Parts: sequence; structure tokens; C-alpha cells
Amino acid sequence: MSKSLRYSGAIALVLVMTLAGMLGVQALTAAEAPVRQVASPDAARIAALEKRVTQLETQLKALETKTRLINSDGIGRFMVEAAGDVSLKGTTVTVAGAASLSLKSAGQATLAANGTLVIKSALVTINNGGKPAARQGDAVVVAGNATGQIAMGSPTVLIGN
Repeated sequence: MSKSLRYSGAIALVLVMTLAGMLGVQALTAAEAPVRQVASPDAARIAALEKRVTQLETQLKALETKTRLINSDGIGRFMVEAAGDVSLKGTTVTVAGAASLSLKSAGQATLAANGTLVIKSALVTINNGGKPAARQGDAVVVAGNATGQIAMGSPTVLIGN
């Protein structure tokens, strides 16, 4: 290739670029060129699925926040721990232990019912007591080895036979 041909090609390129600049046209590199997206028939389905994933992630975060109080030791035992109050509310609430049930308080404990409070067991002990309770009508031995009956008891505490 001759020198004059090389120079004329370079001059032509400079002229084209100058003219493009005067007309406000910019040359883009391959990296700057806009990428043409081809619409896929599945594009709407993919967009809907992405939206659903976002919704599920939001719901999962909310659930994680709510269940943060429940811990597991990994072998089937669960603990509910809270720095503040814990309440169980429902029309009927049942707490059952297959082997035992323990309710403890470091302070005062209250067991209350607006209706009848029923305590059923083979043996009921109060405050580690070891003496039997007496009921209205039970026989008693009084001074001088005389016998008698308990005439009155508490009308609000009833014990079994």
C-alpha cells in the first residue's frame, strides 16, 4: 500500500469524524452501544415469578421476626424465650405434657378462673403438705376422746371424697 493511499484514508476518516461531530452524531464504542433485548415468550412468566420470589422473601423475613422467640435444640425440644411478656389467648387453650407439666414463677403466680376451677389428680398437695384435708361431715376426735363431726367448712373450697 502506498503512503499517499494511507494518508488519504486517514484524512477521509478525520473528515467523517469531524462532519459527524458538527452534526451532533457521536460514535459509540462496542461497550457503549445499547444492547438490544429480544422479547421472549416466557418474559412475562419470568417477571411474574421474580415478583413472587420477592413477595415470598418479604413474608419469610416477617415470619423469621415472629418466630425469633422459638428455639430448638435440634433433638425435638423447643423453648419459647422472651425478654418481655408472653401471652397465650384463645377460646380454649390446652397445655399438655405426656410425662409431666411444670409451671414455675420466680415471683408471684396466679391461677384464676371466672367460673369453676377444677383440679383433678390422684393426689393433690399444697405447699408440700403431708397431712390430709378435713371436710364438712368428716368424723373428728375431740377432747376427752369424744367423737364428733365437722359442722362447717369453706363454701368456696370443695375437696373430693
